[in-house]
Amino acid sequence: MGKCPAGFPADRRQALLDRAIPHITRPPYSEAFPKRLYVVDRDGTIYTAQTTNPGDSYHGYPYTGRMGSRLIAALRALARQDGCEKAFDAWVKSHITVGGPPDL
Repeated sequence: MGKCPAGFPADRRQALLDRAIPHITRPPYSEAFPKRLYVVDRDGTIYTAQTTNPGDSYHGYPYTGRMGSRLIAALRALARQDGCEKAFDAWVKSHITVGGPPDL
């Protein structure tokens, strides 16, 4: 946890970034380039990405820790769209403590 997966395909990484849920969009960040992003991969893993160079790049990795219920619900909706809700629920059960930030 907390490390970028080695060999993560660029096209898959871009697809995750394109559908990620933005978090922290207050200046100096924006809706176009938020400080953090959250997304669910097709295997149910929750990923977060944080800016490494604002306005330029992100560093992404599997997320574990606290998470608010509204963000979990938004991520569950993504998992449902991809048909991986069961795997997502297993990830939440194993790696997420419900409540507190980050949340929407």
